[in-house]
Amino acid sequence: MKGPKPFGFLALSVPALFRLDLVGAQYGNFPATGDNGDNGGIFGVGPDIFLSGFISPDKISGTLSLGSQSPPLSQVIPSVGQVLFSDASPGGTGPYPARWFTEPDLPAHTIYAPAAPPKDGKAMPVVVWGNGFCINVGNSYHPFLQEIASHGYLVIANGPPLAAIEMNFEDFLSSEGIASHPSQQTQAIDWVTAGKAGRYGNIDTKHIASAGQSCGGQEAYSSSYHDTRVVLTMLFNSGVFIPSRRYLLKALTAPVGYFCGGPIDLGYAVSLADYALLPEGLPAVWASLDTGHTGTYWGTNGGKDAQAAVAFLDWWFREDQIAKQKFVDPGSAGSLVSQDWNVTMKNID
Repeated sequence: MKGPKPFGFLALSVPALFRLDLVGAQYGNFPATGDNGDNGGIFGVGPDIFLSGFISPDKISGTLSLGSQSPPLSQVIPSVGQVLFSDASPGGTGPYPARWFTEPDLPAHTIYAPAAPPKDGKAMPVVVWGNGFCINVGNSYHPFLQEIASHGYLVIANGPPLAAIEMNFEDFLSSEGIASHPSQQTQAIDWVTAGKAGRYGNIDTKHIASAGQSCGGQEAYSSSYHDTRVVLTMLFNSGVFIPSRRYLLKALTAPVGYFCGGPIDLGYAVSLADYALLPEGLPAVWASLDTGHTGTYWGTNGGKDAQAAVAFLDWWFREDQIAKQKFVDPGSAGSLVSQDWNVTMKNID
């Protein structure tokens, strides 16, 4: 496996990283909870990331191949406009066509589940999800999350479903009103463990994963921190961007899966650094597919990222040996390696 290449996002951000870290987690201090009000929580990049000068919108636009005169958000990422306009029609390739729902007693979230409770009584593990940019829009990763749910999972995303956000990208990145927080994932866990999700089927609250993409991955770290109800953590295109906060990884107790988009992904180098510093003996998988930071989430049925996520969940939560072989045996049918992923792992039996 080739070593990580330097990435401009990190180099440009170094001075601000140290400034922001003064108001965030301090080295050697293990907070009681993961949500300290920062973007991404204690594993995140500090408060008001874009307003603080961590990295300017024109620079982040460049990392996403955007011009300085950026279009409305619905045009920033291919298909995101259609995603945000998406209705709740069932879909996905799994045996249980899934859709999104809302619940009056969980108003800050969007729930993805089979359109009808599985008639076979299949146990449904839970995934709590943090969106990229920590955006509080629960249907922003619609194809990806719907695909996972169609395989018999209950997915609860941060934020209510919204219509398309017609906002200049710079204005969007500077807007606090649409930011989510790790505490929302904790709220989702509280809600589901209190038995509130019974109408969706046989909910398996013994198997809860905290997951997220980019800033949402930092939320996943922060919501799994000191919460023993979370038994699996999954980060997509994400990691700890402030080196002096990486010591917090030592407090993680759940196995971790990293899925990134190759050397051009701003989550590539940091996920490798995190992987190397996880607690001794903690099972972990690191996988990379050359898709860049935006992955395949908005492709048909979430693309290869969704396929990998489902296989990972089936392996860990259902002890599915075929799913496990896709990771551990490059020669197996449908292996990640055969799909052009680069995979490494440790502490795996």
